[in-house]
Amino acid sequence: MDVVQIGFGHMEVPRQMFGDNTAIFDGHFTQAGSIFQIQSSYDGRAEAFKRLPENVCPAAFHNSAQRIDPPRCHPGTRIKILQDIFDWVLIYAQDRKAWILWLNGAAGAGKSAIMQSIAERLLSVKSIINTGSFFFFRGDPMRNTTASLVATLAYQLICAFPEISDNILHTVEHDPFIFNRSIEAQLEVLIIQPIICLPFYLQRLFVVIIDGVDECLDRSQQADLIKTLGKISSRRDVPVIFLVASRREAQIMSELCIPEVDNILQQIALDDICASDDIRLFLNESFSKIKNTHLHRYLLPEEWPLPAMVEEIVAKSSNQMVYASVVIRYISSPRANPVHQLKIIRNLRLRDPSAEHPLAPLDALYQYIFSQVQCLNKVLDILAYSLTTGGYMVTRIENQFNLEPGELKMLLIDLAAVIRCDLPTKRSAKITFLHASLTDFLLDETRSGKYFIDREIYTEKLLCMALETTLGASQTDCEKESSRLTSITVSLQRVKPSDRLRRAIIDSKYPFHVCRMDNYSMNTSSRIMMLRILKKMNFNDQGDAYRHVVNVFAEGYAKFWSSYDTHIQCKVRKYRDLRVRICQLRPELSEHLSSSRQTKKQPRSVGP
Repeated sequence: MDVVQIGFGHMEVPRQMFGDNTAIFDGHFTQAGSIFQIQSSYDGRAEAFKRLPENVCPAAFHNSAQRIDPPRCHPGTRIKILQDIFDWVLIYAQDRKAWILWLNGAAGAGKSAIMQSIAERLLSVKSIINTGSFFFFRGDPMRNTTASLVATLAYQLICAFPEISDNILHTVEHDPFIFNRSIEAQLEVLIIQPIICLPFYLQRLFVVIIDGVDECLDRSQQADLIKTLGKISSRRDVPVIFLVASRREAQIMSELCIPEVDNILQQIALDDICASDDIRLFLNESFSKIKNTHLHRYLLPEEWPLPAMVEEIVAKSSNQMVYASVVIRYISSPRANPVHQLKIIRNLRLRDPSAEHPLAPLDALYQYIFSQVQCLNKVLDILAYSLTTGGYMVTRIENQFNLEPGELKMLLIDLAAVIRCDLPTKRSAKITFLHASLTDFLLDETRSGKYFIDREIYTEKLLCMALETTLGASQTDCEKESSRLTSITVSLQRVKPSDRLRRAIIDSKYPFHVCRMDNYSMNTSSRIMMLRILKKMNFNDQGDAYRHVVNVFAEGYAKFWSSYDTHIQCKVRKYRDLRVRICQLRPELSEHLSSSRQTKKQPRSVGP
């Protein structure tokens, strides 16, 4: 068999694995024992590179501009942990025993800060080590799933190894559905094989940093990802290592503890490491900064805060950096005197005096912060909307709740210690939960009490509110109407049929019809999806709610269709397909739609 010797560990690879060599590579293949060079002449590079970014999530990069002020270790803290991880990365290949390092700990332990700091530190050795990263985040629909994980890593791999680009892009071009395949299949052909195919002298270690696996909403995806990483790493034949951070979730632990993976796994458990010294250092330096930079620093006593006050916070932190972080954010608010803010923190009492769980002091702080919010019901509705629909964009929230530009930031001003709200000066402005523990708090009734957000109840409430408040869509507010349509369609998939919802649908003035031509595709596909969802919902009304929506949709579409000349009607195939579909929903409209075409001018030749 004609083979070549390439890559990590001097692997012998059949020439056939590259497909048609003459079509892909201009390099010369020699007999086993030789090194070859690859020079690509693949003509489809540009087309493939257009497809790849469509599946990449730039917000998941460790240095993404969308991750504004990401958490990182405070200078001088976590020194040993950071050094241990860095030393693990630098282990020589022949001495390596662990190919996966699992950094684990409870909510608020500082996992993401450590991963961010490591990613930034590895830039200092990029001449010998390259890094790819993916930071999961449950509030981002692109980052709370594994769908874009491999594409994002593949893009970073191309940036790290330009020589590898043709191999990856060739795969993307010749397999249009590669990003719909399993995680294992994608990793194999887009990450592992391209690295193996590099000449040995070009290979460098590729460190894959995956933070917050537990923030992937689908637990089966979490398990599948860990299982795949274990399967790949157990081969020990590729210069790729994985640094993974997550909570100690059962589905993750079960995949990491199987013998095949456990033999190549190294763990760092933050719950077993005392962080008191790091928390104390962080607090002391943060208080010094407050005393030097705060707007009301002239009111601060010279000896403030006393060491005993700092120790109280350290004790309440229970080894969780998140508590100290929230405390400092709260105390440093420019709207209040820090001395007064610290007194509030010290005087907080647990809602349940018998509570002893580590996050009890944090829960007490969250409860107090929410108790100071004005327009609490409206704020909870907004937060519930974001948590139930994934709508974190400022413009989308303001459209949903009929808020004036900038009004959302004012409503959330009292939550500045835990939620950041961007200024609505750009389309990418959004609200961000600064700590995952806040989401856990709001969705757990035993912790949040009267601030509890019941997703099921709020989904129905927000859906009914959207149906009741949406009166129509004009040429000027079509974008707002489209945003609400998306919200309604998503909510319908998550809510159970009820009398309240049925009444809201029947009584609604909502325009279940096409808005205008330039938003045609999005609006119509969402409405058809809405019809399919409603048809499956059983309101015990013999289908009255469904028929109501069908009637409004069909009549509106007939009006929309007849308002455009035949040339526009025939220009895009999907317009004709949808006209047929509407006629199937309402047969009596078929004559009207057909006649509207006959009264318009004859179409120009637009091709098949």
